[in-house]
Amino acid sequence: MNQIENIRIANIKESPLNPRKSFDESSLKELAESIIKQGLLQPITVRKVNKLMNEIVCGARRYKASVLAGLETIPCIVREMTDEEAFDAMITENLQRKDVAPMDEARAFFELHKRDVSFEELAARFGKSVQFIRLRIKLNDLIPELVDLLEKKELQISHALELCKLTVYRQTELCKDRYNCDGDNYYSWKFKPLSQIIQTLSSNFKDLEDAKFDKIDCETCAFRCGFNALFSEYNENKCIKPECFEDKTVNFRVSQAIEKSKEGYILLKNGKTQIGGKLEDLGYLVYDFKLYDWENPITANAVRKEKEDGYLKAWVIGYFNEDCYKIVKTLNPSNNNPQAVLLDNSLKELQGKDKRNSEIKKEKIIEDVRTLMTESDFSSIDLPLTKIEIAAMYGLALRDSSLTTEIQDTFDKSLSYIDNCKNLNTPIQNRIVRSFIRKQSIEGEVTYSENIQSIILSVSKESYPDKTTRIELKHEDTYLKRKERIDEQIKSLS
Repeated sequence: MNQIENIRIANIKESPLNPRKSFDESSLKELAESIIKQGLLQPITVRKVNKLMNEIVCGARRYKASVLAGLETIPCIVREMTDEEAFDAMITENLQRKDVAPMDEARAFFELHKRDVSFEELAARFGKSVQFIRLRIKLNDLIPELVDLLEKKELQISHALELCKLTVYRQTELCKDRYNCDGDNYYSWKFKPLSQIIQTLSSNFKDLEDAKFDKIDCETCAFRCGFNALFSEYNENKCIKPECFEDKTVNFRVSQAIEKSKEGYILLKNGKTQIGGKLEDLGYLVYDFKLYDWENPITANAVRKEKEDGYLKAWVIGYFNEDCYKIVKTLNPSNNNPQAVLLDNSLKELQGKDKRNSEIKKEKIIEDVRTLMTESDFSSIDLPLTKIEIAAMYGLALRDSSLTTEIQDTFDKSLSYIDNCKNLNTPIQNRIVRSFIRKQSIEGEVTYSENIQSIILSVSKESYPDKTTRIELKHEDTYLKRKERIDEQIKSLS
């Protein structure tokens, strides 16, 4: 028979194996008050870690309440247990509670399932359905932000059980747009009926019947509703991972376009498309369809076999969301060499792309440098300001002053902006600083920031002492009159 020992709280610690993470604070305080009045009626179960320290197996809530109650010792049943035996006891205790939190339950079932306990065995052991066990374990796939909302009771468990089935990307998107907003917000899903959520989610799933790519891998994919028991309420031939569906579609259409190019078709794109971009990255020439005068689309069997009267065979990418055959005519029907016209137009298009690529390079450089400045300790550098830093300060102040156009018009166009700022003379520097201060003094933030108010008032007193004093006296007089009336009203109340 197990002996009950009174053990000092200092010699007891919680177990990292315990899947229970959430404890209701108000409930803990109520239990603590009961312990103060009546003592701890039911001992906790611990196991020896070493000669001094004991680890809690069962009774973490009673232990926490005893600490709140200020007890120095608590009654304990001490048992010799392996990690596996202790973990099994913790799981069983937690799952048999009536008020077990969904995420605690999810973690517990998941840990047992990791130890090769099947869904069917878990269902029989804890009196649950297999589907219930599957869904609870799936809750572990919720992103941390949604877990936090669920544990705060700001996310309904029925909603969580649907959201956990989605990809991380989709969960993140919905958390931001539909749950991290006020419940009264028109776009919020916090109080939306579950049936409407299921309907909305399913409308974003992809129908595999419409897929053009080889679907052999989809048959046994966990993201196909028909293969995943968690999606029994959805159409079985739906794909719940649209990004995967889109990637496969793009790769299929790229391969299709490459085959058509080998057959002698010119490749055309309907504006900027992911498929067109991939083909260009692979070295294929893809023309913009806006360069051409179109005839109606024709079927594959009717495609002309030879060029004639300025027409060419083309494979159109992204036209009406489908790749299709077309006969295209150059802008100059009388030209006997339509391919030359295409190449001329293509040259202009490629030159435009090169210009844009150069702009993108600059944008990416600045983006990475901004990240570097954000993550560095630049503001803590313990050295005198350099000429570049001083020029940068004046340059940034100039950009945020009312003198921007006036002073920039005097800049040497052969020099960079920062080099021009390095060459500013003292009178111009003074004008920039004062213009910057003046602009800041009329910004809306001044009304709410005491620090900025202090700066503006000090500068004004120094530059316009008499006028500033008159302003202060005028408003001080108004304030005193109002204060006098308020003081009289306060006096009448006493």
